[in-house]
Amino acid sequence: YSRPEVGNHILIGSEDPVRRATQDAIECRRDPSFVKAQSHQELEKLVTGAGFRVVASEAYDVPQGLAEWLSSAAADENTRSAVRSMVEASVEGDAAGMGVRQDRSGTITLVLHRLRLLAVLETEGRSSQGEVE
Repeated sequence: YSRPEVGNHILIGSEDPVRRATQDAIECRRDPSFVKAQSHQELEKLVTGAGFRVVASEAYDVPQGLAEWLSSAAADENTRSAVRSMVEASVEGDAAGMGVRQDRSGTITLVLHRLRLLAVLETEGRSSQGEVE
């Protein structure tokens, strides 16, 4: 399905629980309001558990520079430094499932995994559609 880019996008974590836990630790250090990354499968389970039927789902990746990602959380310099160290430590083996890469100039890029879901709720013999982004 296609839809203009509007609203919020759901961040998804790795299907691997160890990688997802590592990502959670990094995300929580960067932004204390962060709670937990759900995997694609976990999010679909939450939606269907709430009585919706998933009609379509689309996972997609958004590459982002580390500096930009840190700025989006308004992290102070101590937090930025700590998170940068955590991200750098996750490069080998993609420990956080964030696709972290460092180029020759030292620039670090990571991949934000996002999900769009289109779901239908059956209510009193009628169907209503709701899109979760």
